[in-house]
Formats: sequence, structure tokens, C-alpha cells
Amino acid sequence: MNLSEKNKQEIEYLIKQVEQKSEAEIVAVFAKKSKSYNFSWLFCSLIFLITFFLIFFGSFSKFEIFYMQVILMSLFYTISVFFEDKLIAFLPKFYKKRCTFEFAKDSFYKLGVDKTNSHVGVMFFVSANEKYAHIIADKGIKEKISDKQWQNVIDRFTLHVKKDEFATAFKEAIKECSDVLIEQFPIKADDKNELPDKVVSL
Repeated sequence: MNLSEKNKQEIEYLIKQVEQKSEAEIVAVFAKKSKSYNFSWLFCSLIFLITFFLIFFGSFSKFEIFYMQVILMSLFYTISVFFEDKLIAFLPKFYKKRCTFEFAKDSFYKLGVDKTNSHVGVMFFVSANEKYAHIIADKGIKEKISDKQWQNVIDRFTLHVKKDEFATAFKEAIKECSDVLIEQFPIKADDKNELPDKVVSL
């Protein structure tokens, strides 16, 4: 799950097109995942339950139980390392949404999207493994564009992400916002490009 160089160039081109007519600063962020998920608690619980049944309902020696525990630990460790992407799908939606939003918010500040002179930065964020998308706007943008307007875009943005249509998700979301950004934040004579136009991969 990734963006090709061609996809990135197309997104970058759209960002430049908007920024030629608007003082808004757009940043596109593509994260493979928003968190290193620790599934050890789940696997330890499973091993405990299996061990409990082996001791009380089986006829195995202590050595055999220990041997099976070692095998199970090795098996579960392998699954957690090599199949983490698949396991994420079984996590609660509210938890994945919270994790992706927290990571998006951290990225917003770390990338300096809040540091533009007029506070007109806006970040389009995708977390591929969790299949969530967020749009975070700085206070200058929020003064003129309501959360409800952004939410309508985010809903469609997320629909594409859930289908693994990452390039389409970015391009359609940026296009959808372009008119209102140009209308509400027209380009100024002394405008400077304060943030990079290239897609940021995390």
C-alpha cells in the first residue's frame, strides 16, 4: 500500500495549481500506519487461557505444557511481526480513528503547518493501514471555513481511502477544496511558498 512516484507528482501538481491562486498552504501527508501496535497483551492472554485448559482439562506433563507454550509464543510472535497489517483490521474502529487523528495532529505541528505567517496551512492526511483520512486546518482557515464544510470533504476523502484508492483520495479532496480556498484566501502580491508541495511520506 503506497503511492507511486507518478501519483505523488500528480498530487504535487494539484497543490501547486491551487497555491498559484490562493495564499493557503497545502500539505499532503501519506503515512503507512499511525502507530506501532503492540499485540503482545492479546497473545499473552491467549497463551494463558490455553495453558489453563491444558493444565486443568488435559493430561499433559509439565514439560509438554512448557514445550507447547514455547511453540505458541514463537507462533504468535511471528504472526504479530509479519501480519501486523492484517491484525490492524480487527482493532476497534474508534481506537484506530483516535490513533490516526493523534498522529495526524502531531504531524501537523511537527511539519510546521501551523507556522505560516497568516495561519492558512491545511494538511490532508492519510493513514493507509488503518484506512482513515483527516483534514486539519490552521486557525486562519477555520475562521472562514466551517468544520461542517470540511467534514463533507473528509467523508468522501475517507471513502476512497477505505477502497485503497489513495491517489484518488488526495486528488479529489484537494480539487474539492480548491474553489473555496481560492475564493476565501486569494493569492497576495507578496505571497511566498512557505511549505513544501511534495507529498510527505511517513
